[in-house]
Amino acid sequence: MWVAAESLVWVTLAATVPGFAWLRDGESRLRPNVRFGAGLWGALAIALVLERPLSDILAIEYDRLSVVHLGIATALLSFWFAIWLRQAGWAVPVGFARGGTGERGLVGAGGGMLGIAALLTAFPGILEGPFAELDPRLDAAFFDRVAELAPLLPSGAETTGDYFFFIGSGLVVLPIMLGLA
Repeated sequence: MWVAAESLVWVTLAATVPGFAWLRDGESRLRPNVRFGAGLWGALAIALVLERPLSDILAIEYDRLSVVHLGIATALLSFWFAIWLRQAGWAVPVGFARGGTGERGLVGAGGGMLGIAALLTAFPGILEGPFAELDPRLDAAFFDRVAELAPLLPSGAETTGDYFFFIGSGLVVLPIMLGLA
């Protein structure tokens, strides 16, 4: 995330995979999630201190490393830390963190929604990504000329071909991935 805010997609995937392992296996898979959350938070905190002067450390920016990204890591680490405290026997109001897969799924969904609500409250433009602070006058000029920023779904005859070209490899691999899953 230090290099490009767009890598948040890959960080999310890296956090999701061990999260699903915890859903499936429970307590035995908790430690890797806590370590990942702590490592992500620590790395981002160090990068933030190296990236910005201390007078600008709390600046909210969506297109470069800022306290916004540290907030995302804080939400993730807070969730895993709360689950870890609950499983260690502390009276943390996490609910059924020791239960079966369904109960862990409910706890995960609730914790995820709570984290998203906290992030949206603290950083209202977070869902707009790195373009949250783009001058509205540049919207049309910028987005209309950058192919990578085109809408995901086709909007007409000329974009339908491109859509199936780019999505085609995913459709070929999808049955293989489902079989492996």
